[in-house]
Order: sequence, then structure tokens, then C-alpha cells
Amino acid sequence: MSKLIELLMEAHRKSCRRDNVSTVVLRESWNSNGQDLYKSITAAMMTLGGIHAPIKRCYVMIGRHLRNEPSLPYDLVPGFGSSFFKGAIDPILYDLSDYINVNHTQYEDIAIKIHNKLIDQGKNLYPNIAFYTAAVAHIEQQGILFCEKVLIEARIPEWIKILQEYEKE
Repeated sequence: MSKLIELLMEAHRKSCRRDNVSTVVLRESWNSNGQDLYKSITAAMMTLGGIHAPIKRCYVMIGRHLRNEPSLPYDLVPGFGSSFFKGAIDPILYDLSDYINVNHTQYEDIAIKIHNKLIDQGKNLYPNIAFYTAAVAHIEQQGILFCEKVLIEARIPEWIKILQEYEKE
């Protein structure tokens, strides 16, 4: 596994520790399904499709920028903004962002260009984990399904740990 994918997986593992929708559904399913691990993880995975659709849209958006095609309107930009960190980049993304900054500058240039357009509109939004997941998929020359794969592979071990801790409470 490349250093870049390791950093991305770590960021997804850390983000799973927050009270996001998938983690809440995981715990609720655990309580209502007689503590069935498979049902609980399946329920949590089912939340990822709609919620993480911005990763797929971001993948397409980055591809358009890389090909110098007209971009999507900047009124609703996938991969920017955070419900946890307003007006700043999420600290769990620092290592990943720094690595991309140094080794894959064209992706950081895309992030800066989009951020500046958003600033011009009065929106102080920074790249989030969706942007970096889509960027890594492009860098690693993976398809759009890579985004879903990373998301799920990173979260399942964390979800199991969360349920183990939840049981001890």
C-alpha cells in the first residue's frame, strides 16, 4: 500500500470516530438487532451511499479540472466544507494534505483555485475528506469505485472497535 493510501485510510479511520451518521446508525442497529455484528455493519454501510455521494461528484469535478474542461457551478461544491470545522481544514487531514502539497501539487492547485472562487462568493470553505479521497483516487490512477472501497475498508475495523468499546460501557 502506498504512503498516500495509508494516509487516506488513517484520515477515514479518524473521521469514523466522530458521531457521524454511519457511526450513530451502527450503535442504534447494535441495540435494536440483538447485538448482531453483521446487521449493524450492514446498516452503517447503507448510510454511506447517499451521504458520501459528494466523493463521487468530487472525483468527476477534479477530473474536469485536470482536463481543463469547464467546471461545475461553484454554488454547491462537493468536497468542500465541514460540519465539524468551520473556516478551517479538518486537523485529521493535515498529514494527507501536506503529502499531496509536496508530491502532487496540481491537486493542491485545484483545491486553492476552488477555495478562492468560494471566498469570492463569501464562502470560507476548505477541502474536506471527500476532496482528498477523490484526489488520491486520481493520483493512484484508480476509478471512482476506489473511493467507496477506501471508505468502507477504513471504517469496518473502526466500527468493530467502537462496538467493542460500546459493549464495555
